[in-house]
Amino acid sequence: MSIREKTIQKRYIVKNTEIADKFFEEGKSVLCLTSHYGNWEYGILATDRPIKHQAIALYLPLTNKYSERYGLKRRKRFGMKMVAVQETKSIFNPPPKSPVAVIMAADQSPSNIERAIWTNFLGIETACLHGPEAYAKKTNMPVLYLKVSKLKRGYYTLEFEELIKNPDICKAGEITKIYFERFEKDIINQPEYWLWSHRRWKHVKTKN
Repeated sequence: MSIREKTIQKRYIVKNTEIADKFFEEGKSVLCLTSHYGNWEYGILATDRPIKHQAIALYLPLTNKYSERYGLKRRKRFGMKMVAVQETKSIFNPPPKSPVAVIMAADQSPSNIERAIWTNFLGIETACLHGPEAYAKKTNMPVLYLKVSKLKRGYYTLEFEELIKNPDICKAGEITKIYFERFEKDIINQPEYWLWSHRRWKHVKTKN
């Protein structure tokens, strides 16, 4: 909560920013899919400055309003804009005057199981959030993947990767499948850096 910006820049290196910047030059917003892998709090502090887009991170509000205000103040201090998931529509309506990079943690278990998208993840039929795919297809924002790697204790890299250039031509469930297949590779490579404790498989698909 008290780390300085210069320290963050040394500890959390953002790479391949040209992948995002080329879309900014084309006047396009981008959807960045990430996960609870590595140190996402460092990522919130480090990601806005190196790219041309205004970075916007979606978050789940806390019940304790004091903690909510304090956490938002500390998270936003290096340029990141924070928007509650319940207010996601406000990012696009009215349309932003300048292209934005919307960052979504797409690995959480969905609260609305009826709208969930099911895909095979780590060998298990898994219920996935519908929001990332829905907004990607609705806005046709290019989808980028944020690859996080831990170098050593307290030091990380974040790399931009182009995942899907034209989401609107993807079939139903395809965007979700592509994201989880890409994320699965990182988990298999270094499983210890994913947040396994967040009950990823609490939903079980019922047979029709």
